[in-house]
Amino acid sequence: MSVKCALRKATGVFDGREVVFPEVARHSRIDADRFVDYVEQNCRVSSAHVMSALAAVQKQLTTFLLSGHTVEVPFLGTFSITVNGKVEKDKSGHWQLKDERFGTVRLKPAVNWIGELQKAEFELIIHTDVDRSSVPEGEPIDVMRYLCQQDGFFTVQSYVSATGVSAYRARKIIAAALAEGKLTENRSGHTLVYRVAEQ
Repeated sequence: MSVKCALRKATGVFDGREVVFPEVARHSRIDADRFVDYVEQNCRVSSAHVMSALAAVQKQLTTFLLSGHTVEVPFLGTFSITVNGKVEKDKSGHWQLKDERFGTVRLKPAVNWIGELQKAEFELIIHTDVDRSSVPEGEPIDVMRYLCQQDGFFTVQSYVSATGVSAYRARKIIAAALAEGKLTENRSGHTLVYRVAEQ
């Protein structure tokens, strides 16, 4: 088992220079139902108990966070919330919060969890190396589905590599599939990635 990485071209101060770096390639999303199923199958805990435990943890975690606490959850790490807003001085010269609202939840992973994640092995995938002989013939959506089965997603470049069409033609085909609701589009770093929509 390994984490797949793709090459990304550096931008900003590196524009115009041949500078690339590895970035973890996004795979298909594990939704809540699949996650619970995996826990049930691998840990011998019923899905009902998993859901009950997670709901209880979320409820208590929310209570503590809304009270301004930083909360350490065993095996996961420390949670805290942030605030978005502005500060202004009132007529008395005192600072006041204005337009304050919830920002986000931050997680500092537990040390033992980080230790496990540091065992990760990484593999570089080059989308331009797609073997066309294994790509199915037929409609564009069939090719897209095949590419998603290989890497969890596809890009304009991987579609070009798999079909031999021009990048311009590939973008037109992908845009048409997006308009028909056959694909979903997300951004991974500086690259747009596509997945076949679930029917």
